[in-house]
Amino acid sequence: MLDIQRVLHQGRLLRALTGLNRKAFAELLRTFSPVYEQSR
Repeated sequence: MLDIQRVLHQGRLLRALTGLNRKAFAELLRTFSPVYEQSR
């Protein structure tokens, strides 16, 4: 089973699952986190 912490720390695995490198993923996370929190 995949663990989110493992995925976030292994760049190759993150790219395989999302198609994004760590930098691109971090940028999206910064944008979508506030929106997600507001919707909760």
